[in-house]
Amino acid sequence: MGLRLFGSSSSYDKADPEPKVIVKTVNQTFLPVPNPENYVLKMIQQVGNHLVLMVNYPECLNYEGDKVLVYKNCTMQELRNQGSIDPHFSCNLHFKSPFARFEPTDEGYEAAVDLAERLP
Repeated sequence: MGLRLFGSSSSYDKADPEPKVIVKTVNQTFLPVPNPENYVLKMIQQVGNHLVLMVNYPECLNYEGDKVLVYKNCTMQELRNQGSIDPHFSCNLHFKSPFARFEPTDEGYEAAVDLAERLP
């Protein structure tokens, strides 16, 4: 098992999720963290055995909700089968967790694809 320098903020690692701080605007409610069950897939690329995604979490505040994720040894079907996509790193073996996250820009997405191409 690897060294963990940071605690996990993945919803998959919390038995009882902490209450969420909610910011309300006139027409929409936003959460400071992504809701793993409310997302839109903006870009999907299978790179060998690995998966690169740009996912938008419409209720999330930072980076307009966009996240660029790399999953090792994963297909889109496997991710869809779990029913949610949490962009946070997790040690829970019952859910796929990202291997890496990148800045949610075109350049970040290209870097994510480059990484996926170099992974064994």
